[in-house]
Amino acid sequence: MRAEMAAPWLVRNRIREWLDAWSWPAELVDDVEYAVSEAVSNVAEHAYRGNPTMGNVVVEAIVETRSDASRRLRITVRDHGRWKPVTPDPAHRGRGLFMMRELMDEVVIRRADSAEDEGTEVVLVSPAAPPAPG
Repeated sequence: MRAEMAAPWLVRNRIREWLDAWSWPAELVDDVEYAVSEAVSNVAEHAYRGNPTMGNVVVEAIVETRSDASRRLRITVRDHGRWKPVTPDPAHRGRGLFMMRELMDEVVIRRADSAEDEGTEVVLVSPAAPPAPG
């Protein structure tokens, strides 16, 4: 999808519908929805700054079943823009990464290592959810 300011709202709706289809526990849906929309917001706001032709944001999500039959989500948000360093003054802005880390069990940020490469990938791993209803 296009990395535009409406993208987080579109993703919120799609992720909620997808989680409902997986019978994800209602008490965990809001946290997942919020964390994913924060990652997409970062792409829409920062990744393609200064580029007259906006790029895309890709969101991929899978459900992983654990050995105890509990489930968790692995959601990847990817762009092909430029990394914007985290601002040192969290009082001004920059709470999105903090919130993602508070809501998810794991947050991994991978960014391009060289000037020739572009893009950032954020991997969100949710807290465990109980097995799907039988």
